[in-house]
Amino acid sequence: MTINLAVLSFMGTVSVHISYYLNGFNNERMVLADSWNGSISYTKLSEGECSFELAVYNPEKSSENKK
Repeated sequence: MTINLAVLSFMGTVSVHISYYLNGFNNERMVLADSWNGSISYTKLSEGECSFELAVYNPEKSSENKK
């Protein structure tokens, strides 16, 4: 499974971070660098249902990673 991401950038905005988590696969949230664009790929997934959680947030205004 591959998920393609792109973060939009607007003039005057501060940096943003992306965190993601695939329930049942990742043990902890993964955090990506500022203004990251690309793909997240998972291989060897088990059969069944899963949920993908994604958050885009301003690290300067967040005391913890958002869910």
